[in-house]
Order: sequence, then structure tokens, then C-alpha cells
Amino acid sequence: MNALIWIGIIFILLSQFNFQQISGLSCYECDSSKDDYCPETWDRDDIEPVDCNEHLDYPAFCAKTTGIYGAIVGVRRFCASRHMDNSCLEVNIPQDPRTYYSCIYTCTSDGCNTATSLIAFNKSFLFLVSLIITTCCYFI
Repeated sequence: MNALIWIGIIFILLSQFNFQQISGLSCYECDSSKDDYCPETWDRDDIEPVDCNEHLDYPAFCAKTTGIYGAIVGVRRFCASRHMDNSCLEVNIPQDPRTYYSCIYTCTSDGCNTATSLIAFNKSFLFLVSLIITTCCYFI
């Protein structure tokens, strides 16, 4: 195979990596019981994720919980040092005919706790896999 093709492939692969200064995990943090606006569905662009290393030893996860906090349905987003599961539980309150759900989502990438579901999608990863498959098929 031509050396220029290999150089081009290596350049494309390296362009997918982010060579910024390494820092700790950054997560969105808010609490609907304290903050004026901490929505279930994240639509804020005025808040940046915070560096979890500033207030937590060994942060490894971002988390989002929805549930009933002090008789009020609310949302919390925060940094965590352990995986807290990805699940929902049914909550029934006596004297209330409605069924509530208490959910927790845990993830590992910067700013990932805006999620409204358990599924995360990484476009760069998809592009990289597609490029590798296409390149392999081209040279076979």
C-alpha cells in the first residue's frame, strides 16, 4: 500500500482524538429544590458543566436522578465517585392515585448527565468505526 495512503489514514484517525489538556470529569450540577430552573429535559445553554475534581475526591461518573424529594417531584444532577445504576422504580404514595417513577442515570463522559434516557450516542465514535470499515473494505 502506498505510504501516502497510510499517512492519510493516520491523519484522519488522529483528527478524531481531542488533544486538549487533560482534566477531570465535568458534569452538570443542579437541584430543582434549590435552583430556579433544573429541568427534567435539559434545554439550558447558559450553564457549563463543572469540574468535579473541585469538590469530590476521585470523581468517575455524572449522575441524574428524578424522583420525589420532600413531597415534590424534582431533578438532581451531580458528580459521583461510584456508579449508581441506571434504573427506574415505581413509587406509590398512599392517598395518591397517581404512580410516580424515581429514576437514576449514571454516565462517564463530560456533560453526559443531561440525558432523558439510558441511551447515549457518540457521533465521533460512529464516524471512526465507519471510516475504519470503509477503509478496510476499500483495500481488500
